[in-house]
Amino acid sequence: MLMTFTEAAEILEPPVTRCQVRALVAIAGIESCSRRRTGRSGRPALEFDGDAIRQAHAEEAGRTLKQFADNDWIASALLARGLLRADPRAGALWWRDGSRAETLRSDLYGEVRIGPQAVGAHRVVWIAADGEIPPAMQINHRNRLRWDNRRANLELVSFGNNIRHAHGKPYLTYHQAIHELVQLPPAPPETGVFSAQPFVRATGSKCRAGN
Repeated sequence: MLMTFTEAAEILEPPVTRCQVRALVAIAGIESCSRRRTGRSGRPALEFDGDAIRQAHAEEAGRTLKQFADNDWIASALLARGLLRADPRAGALWWRDGSRAETLRSDLYGEVRIGPQAVGAHRVVWIAADGEIPPAMQINHRNRLRWDNRRANLELVSFGNNIRHAHGKPYLTYHQAIHELVQLPPAPPETGVFSAQPFVRATGSKCRAGN
């Protein structure tokens, strides 16, 4: 059965976006079989072997715990398939033909791009050296040089501590973060905004009790 990018995105589980399907097809090397007129203006839609897309999707979904929740799956797929070579010590990435894989964005972060999708070069280096990045965690550049992706310059941090480091502030420990949250004034009930205070106080009490 042939399918377009849009049709694949509508039926695949776990879910993927149309752009992720395009990246998946490029990584798996699936060639288009034909074109289909859609009745809309523009070029006819490309059609691909549906079974090949399903197989590639299942393979990548099983490779990481986060699956397609973010674009780290691209790094894992490229590394596992031998399409990308990483030197974590040097912080460098190469395609199979020997050309450099990362490009520098205007904000000085490196990225590896596959079609319409991209993954941060620093995240690729971390995954190559240490494996999958846990959910909600970020990779921080210790020296604040966004283009310096040597593994020695990278560390796993929370979002909050990543922001604090960017502003030259010391990291918060878990208990310090709980203490700061408790000090925040609760949101008025009429605003409908969730107030973290009751949850934080309960959590903090459990921590103090050693639970």
